[in-house]
Amino acid sequence: YEVFPNTAIQMLAVGEESANVSTMVNHIADLYDSEVEVALNDIASVIEPLIMIGMGGVVGFIVLAAVLPTVQLIQAL
Repeated sequence: YEVFPNTAIQMLAVGEESANVSTMVNHIADLYDSEVEVALNDIASVIEPLIMIGMGGVVGFIVLAAVLPTVQLIQAL
């Protein structure tokens, strides 16, 4: 099981060769922070329309639950 991707390992190797491991670790952290941010934005863009559809269904159900008894009462008159 691969814990670290090859990109991170190569960047750490370059940092060791140039004696800038801490700088390279910060670059790796920034890289993965931006990847996580992009992934979360993608997930949010998929989930948001689904939530809106669900909320529309709930509001529609509540409106029907309020209107249908009134219509049935008027028809009974």
